Amino acid sequence: MKSLRAVAMISVLSFCAGSAAGGSCRDDKVISAVIPQPRQVAFSGEDFLLSDRAKILYCNRGQGDDFAVTSFTAFLKEAYNLYVKTSAVDRAKAPAGMILVGNASKDAFLKEALRSQGFETSAKIGSEGYQLWVRADQIILHGSTPAGQFYGLQTLRQLVYKSEKGIAVKGVTITDYPRYQLRGFQFDAGRCPQSISMMKRIVRICSTFKLNFVLFREGDDELNAIDYETNKLGSLNPRAISIDEMAEFIEYAARRHIKVVPEIESLGHSGAKAYQYPGLVGRRGRTTRYEGIGLRIRKRRLVLEKDATYDLLDSIYSEWVPILSSPYIHLGCDEAGRGTGEHLARLTAILNKLAEKHGKSIRPIVWADAASTPRQLEQQVVRCLWAYGETGGRVIDENNRFLNRQGQNVKALAEPECRQEVIMAGGSDSYHKPLAKAKYENALPNIYSWCRFGKDKPNFIGIFAVQWSGNQHDLWLPDDLTVAEYGWTPDKPTFDYQNCMARIMAALSRMKDYTDPKSYEIDRSCWDGIWLSEDDQWREDIMGLAIPICGE
Repeated sequence: MKSLRAVAMISVLSFCAGSAAGGSCRDDKVISAVIPQPRQVAFSGEDFLLSDRAKILYCNRGQGDDFAVTSFTAFLKEAYNLYVKTSAVDRAKAPAGMILVGNASKDAFLKEALRSQGFETSAKIGSEGYQLWVRADQIILHGSTPAGQFYGLQTLRQLVYKSEKGIAVKGVTITDYPRYQLRGFQFDAGRCPQSISMMKRIVRICSTFKLNFVLFREGDDELNAIDYETNKLGSLNPRAISIDEMAEFIEYAARRHIKVVPEIESLGHSGAKAYQYPGLVGRRGRTTRYEGIGLRIRKRRLVLEKDATYDLLDSIYSEWVPILSSPYIHLGCDEAGRGTGEHLARLTAILNKLAEKHGKSIRPIVWADAASTPRQLEQQVVRCLWAYGETGGRVIDENNRFLNRQGQNVKALAEPECRQEVIMAGGSDSYHKPLAKAKYENALPNIYSWCRFGKDKPNFIGIFAVQWSGNQHDLWLPDDLTVAEYGWTPDKPTFDYQNCMARIMAALSRMKDYTDPKSYEIDRSCWDGIWLSEDDQWREDIMGLAIPICGE
């Protein structure tokens, strides 16, 4: 971790040398520091000077943009000691020095401000895009939704720099929108505790770079991360999170336009369920040796022949469905043999019943090596292709040997006529030894290659960076920000690892949440359900349930 932050400090100096010295900041230096890179940028040559006299005017106040604007003013206060006031639009004409934020298609005031400047809105930006105009006397931000306005303000905060005259915003015209509707990261709470405070900090960081969902993996062979109310799962885990705490976290993330998607292992990776429900989990699995700790049987699967198995899954789903802020639930179902489509059909029927009860629609996600989707569910179920930076390779295409060997149906899902929606998972492999994250030199090109692979396939709707085995999520932030960069705009035909990593570390170095987190926002180091020592070696099994090794 220390070496990663040392790289960050070197990188930030190289990107901001001009502004740090008090001189003007070149256009290319400012825009190259923005992650993700905006789709269309033109420079106006008219930088806007920020001061305490500036004011942000809301348009459509109360439509969800309040948080976006107030979080932007909090950033100015923390980073530059600037106190910028905000208010609803209460005048017919905006005076100089104003920042206007809203939806021009709904607000006549903003529409008139754009017309008077000769600016035009674009329909291409969709629900998450935005348009930004920065001139010497005014900044105008148009987004058709609160999400678009929020993302526009994230770009605006990255355009702020120190000039000879004071704190300035680089003069630009930007039209920007994402390629993928789902751009995410992951918490593997099924293998290691992930505290609410740590997850909130990572959400704050990732939302700044326009990531919009997080996969929360609530169970594996090591732990059950949620202490459920309707079943016994999680009761043996001393760091388990209550469903009420998770509901509050979901609301916290939603304010930052991040959807929390639970991954509920509904077939394989279910060994932890055997601690409380031994009759519902098979005995077979893969044995892994942890020196000084014992043996673990991993990749155990549920027994599908028992109705009680489905009753247990029903009770898990029933606690999640009411609190979700999105329609997605990941059901896992990978690495457990081919199984049958009937299992997936039965799970989907349970979810549909719960969705109807709570007035929601549900979209199950399953890993792409799970049983084939029954034809009647192809429009509802989303498949998740996966291959990582070392075992899966840097280059992703339809002939990738790992994908085909794993039976992920990559060729069928990539066919032009395929209508089943697909998300992609890439980044760092899982190795069952401390701090065994894949090298960035492999993980980052892998994510880039995934983004390029799905670029021209309309049914490919998302990409996320996996995070396996550990809870030191700062290690995975470069993976996450690579998704942010290329999941938004995957148009660059080549990948420059050194440049990508330098830009990512420079961006992180400008964030206090990364450089100076509060002590309670850093979790005690853990890997595969085992606490680590200060020198990152195995120390103590969290639940003491490993099988002792004879003689140790």
